Parts: sequence; structure tokens; C-alpha cells
Amino acid sequence: MDCTCKFWSLLRGTHVHTVAFPAAILGLVLSPLESEFYAAGSDGSVYKGSIKIGSRKSLSKGQQEPVKWAQAHNGAIVSLAMVNCGRNLVTASEDGSVWMWNADEGQVVFALKNHDFGNGISDLVVATEISCGKELVPRLSNGDDHGVRVGFCAREVASNFPVKETIEMEDVLAVAEKDRSRAIDLLESAIAMYERLLVLI
Repeated sequence: MDCTCKFWSLLRGTHVHTVAFPAAILGLVLSPLESEFYAAGSDGSVYKGSIKIGSRKSLSKGQQEPVKWAQAHNGAIVSLAMVNCGRNLVTASEDGSVWMWNADEGQVVFALKNHDFGNGISDLVVATEISCGKELVPRLSNGDDHGVRVGFCAREVASNFPVKETIEMEDVLAVAEKDRSRAIDLLESAIAMYERLLVLI
């Protein structure tokens, strides 16, 4: 949380360079070619920077400084992921919004607002290669799809399983887990009593 990101050589086990940010960084992903990185800022911003993998030369000062994208979430970005072979970046914020970005231009091309997810988001998982032979193409109000392909199964998107129902299901499962634990405790105490009785006999 010191507002820095350190790059290391795994081959040599040595520190290569440090990148400083104006905010704490909560996550980082590399582009598919590992030539660029995208950092999730606690200020709601995405930072993009360049790296050189396998080069002995360290980056110049100008190349080390990340570029802050213009648009920002209203809360800290808690998770981010690269999708579509590095064409898009997906960010999730604690304000409850999920945005898909054009990774080259740094522009939001698709957004899910916080009313879709309830109170907030603590992490993000992106499933790929499950498109079931179909693609969901989110379109903007002007009809342009910006080449975005979302890797969700068409059946999953069509079912639109609400987050509220998922949370309620988690609550039910939590109660079932407590009941199971209580039943196991009772069974263990019954076994202990039978063992004591066997000793007395």
C-alpha cells in the first residue's frame, strides 16, 4: 500500500525497477505479450505502463511513469482482468460497478452499474472459452459494438440470475452449514458417551 509496484526478474531473482503511483495499487495485470501493465488504483483509476521483459536495459524515467486513464470509478478498483486476447480490460470497483475498457484507447465500452450487483464488489472472476458457439455483443446507444465480445455463455446471460437471489442462496447455505456443524457436534458427544459406557461395562 506504499503506492509503488516493483518488477523483478524471476530468472535472476533481482529487482529490475520500481514504478510509483499517486494512489495505492490493489491489483495488476499484464498484457498478453507482457509488454504493458494495467494497475488498479485505490482512487478508482486505471494506470497503464510499459515494461520490457527479458531486456537487461532498465526503462528510462519517462517510460516508467504510468498513464492515468481519463475515466474513473467512484470507488477503489478491487480487481481487474484482461479479456479478448488483450483487446479489453475488465475492472470491478467497490462502488458496485463493472466496466469493460478498450485496452488500447483507455475508453469504457461497456458498463454494468452498481444497481446490478447490490451493495458492492470485493473481487472479479472472468470466465473465458464458454461462449457455447455464440457471442454476446453489447451495443452502445449509437449501435456501435466497438468490437467487444463478452465471454459469457448465452444461456447464462439469458437466465440473468439476479445477484440478490444468489446472496439469499448463500444465506440459506450458511444456515445449513451451521445446522450440519451442530449435528456433527451432537454425534461426537453421543459417541463419547457410548465410549464411556463401554468402559464402565
